[in-house]
Amino acid sequence: MLERLTDTTPPSFREAEPAARKRVTRRWRLRVEGGVLPYFLALAMLAPLLFFGLAAVRDWQAIETEARARVVYIRDAVAEHAKRVFQTHELVALSIRDRIDGMSWAEIAGSDELHAYLGAMETTFPEVHAVWLVDGEGRLRASSRALPAPAIDLSDSGWFAEMRAGGPGLVVGPRQVGRAHDDVFTLSLPRRTAEEDGAFDGLIRLSITPGYFAKFYASAYPDEGLIALVLEDGEILVSHPPDANLPRRIPAGSPAFEHMAEYRRAVWEAPSAIDGETRIHAVARLDDLPVYAAFAVSRSSLEALWRNRVIAYAVYFVPALAALVFLGVLVWRSHRELEEKVELRTRALSEAVAEKNQLLKEVHHRVKNNMQIVSSLIRMQERVHTSPEETIRRVQAMALVHDLIYSHGEFASVNLGAYTRRLTDTLASAVTASTPIRITHGLDHVAVTLDRAMPFALILSEVMTNAMRHAFPDGEGHIAVTLEQIDGHAVLRVEDDGKGFDPAARTDGFGLKLIRSLAVQLDADISFERGRGAAFVMRFPLDRQPAHA
Repeated sequence: MLERLTDTTPPSFREAEPAARKRVTRRWRLRVEGGVLPYFLALAMLAPLLFFGLAAVRDWQAIETEARARVVYIRDAVAEHAKRVFQTHELVALSIRDRIDGMSWAEIAGSDELHAYLGAMETTFPEVHAVWLVDGEGRLRASSRALPAPAIDLSDSGWFAEMRAGGPGLVVGPRQVGRAHDDVFTLSLPRRTAEEDGAFDGLIRLSITPGYFAKFYASAYPDEGLIALVLEDGEILVSHPPDANLPRRIPAGSPAFEHMAEYRRAVWEAPSAIDGETRIHAVARLDDLPVYAAFAVSRSSLEALWRNRVIAYAVYFVPALAALVFLGVLVWRSHRELEEKVELRTRALSEAVAEKNQLLKEVHHRVKNNMQIVSSLIRMQERVHTSPEETIRRVQAMALVHDLIYSHGEFASVNLGAYTRRLTDTLASAVTASTPIRITHGLDHVAVTLDRAMPFALILSEVMTNAMRHAFPDGEGHIAVTLEQIDGHAVLRVEDDGKGFDPAARTDGFGLKLIRSLAVQLDADISFERGRGAAFVMRFPLDRQPAHA
């Protein structure tokens, strides 16, 4: 029985069986791979074709989406640039009006000094073609060009009649060609008498060169599309590019009138009323001025861009397809290598997620600290019964720090020089034209952490607000703001030429208490000096940790 149960196969055969089984398995794998590989190669050829078609469709969708976003972006950029230029010109006209305040028209017509001043204005601003001063009867009395001014009667002009009848403060347009064939458009600001009724007494008129705008558009947005500044009645003040040959006025019945009348900002796609070409149009009104910034890009240019991209893709498609077939064969042997790459990428993604989580914790920590500061301000306000607007102003000063951080993309530190300029400009913009306060800066690049930037921001806001409110009873003055980095310390100096102050007169105000409390957090030394006006000086180290409030 034992002999029957014992394996009687010779040893040579027992050793040969595993090798035979391996050969059978290898042949079976080859047959399987040989049957699957043609299908895989066919799939490798068809899949790129399918992906190429899908990519072409998606690329067109991306081009169209990007074009609409680009249209809106350029429209807003053109509108913002034009608005800034018009505001500058309005300030120039206001400056001229202040300069001739109290002068009779006879004095204006014969003043050499005023003529030189007008000439300097024309030279200072390259876009200003000429400056004209017209009396209440419509006669040209002075200009930046000739002295004496030529005898020109403008009383029969429509824009003059509009301003004499009590029209808007600033009138833009129309576009005109002068005697020297100078293509310009105009901005006019009325002059009024000093009596209580403020009767019309002439105007200040600036001739603006459209070429200035065209040069800016050519440098900033070359080959982008059609750019124009248009009056609400359809007259085109500025157009770019010059070879577009746009008419002086948008044809009647254009969809642009409907969109300009109904919306301050609008985007639409329609055939152009000028040449019939389909374009994506966008317009935006310049605040209260009757002027619109317009931008349009043709659909044909988008289609040409898409075709060029598709052709470029096709140039690489054929060799890429051959390479893909070759790589498809190799992919069977590169499974381990692929797994290693996936593992490395997974590890990198995990590290990125951990880094983002750490950044999120830091953001929460900063928000918590700022909320504690806000709650402290509110509690102190309740104790001293200050106005809620004061707390709002202080919170806005803190918010401006965050706005500077995220706009510059520097999360580790805050540039106090840049912040000082932005805060002073923000506070100055709130002062009306009747109380002009000039602010000058001398600012170094001083970087501190966010925790130290917040006390600095609140102190600067308190000092600037106090100077602008109380230093100038006559409503006009000068504030000089300097920030220097000296021997590891930051030195802030805010000096005005106002009425000055008595340091011993009052020392228990909430603002002064807040300044001193915040100065403790910065480990800062503060002082008040008297000179021509008043000066606030603060010196604090840059590398110390802030003290607890």
